[in-house]
Amino acid sequence: MNTLCISVSTPGHRQPSERLRRSSGETFRANGEEDFELAGTVELSFCGKGANVNPSTPTPPLDSPYICNMAVRNPIRRRGIGWHLLKAGEELITKMSPVREVYLHCRMIDEGPFNMYRKAGYFIVKTDSFLTLLTLQRRKHLMRKELRLPETEANE
Repeated sequence: MNTLCISVSTPGHRQPSERLRRSSGETFRANGEEDFELAGTVELSFCGKGANVNPSTPTPPLDSPYICNMAVRNPIRRRGIGWHLLKAGEELITKMSPVREVYLHCRMIDEGPFNMYRKAGYFIVKTDSFLTLLTLQRRKHLMRKELRLPETEANE
C-alpha cells in the first residue's frame, strides 16, 4: 500500500510597524491595500520521505508528523509569533494526520525556543550524543508532544 507523503510550509504574515517598514524592504501589498511582511514560517512533514534529506539525530519515528523547521525573523522575535506558528502547525497536523504524536528537534543552545516548546507541552525524548560536536553540528533534543483531538471530533 502506498502512503501519501506530504510536506507543508505555512508562512506567517503581519503588518509591520512604521519603523520596520522603513528599515525592511521585505513588505508586500495584499489586495493592493495593506503592507504585510513575512514574519516567520513553520514546515511540517507527515512521513519520513518529506523530512530533511539528512535527518537530524536522534531520529524521530518516520510514521509520525514532524515539525522540520520553524523560524521567526530576528527583529520581531519574542512577540508570540513563534507560539502562533507552532499552534497553527499543530492544528494542521490534527486535521491532516491520524497520528497524534508530533516530533521536533530543538538545538540545546536555543533557550528561548526550548522554553516555548516546553510551555506548549513538548518533552525531551532523547538528546543526541556529544560526539555530534565532532561533525561540527550543534547538539539537539528530540522532543515529542501528544496532540489532543480537535474539539469537534472529541465531542462526537
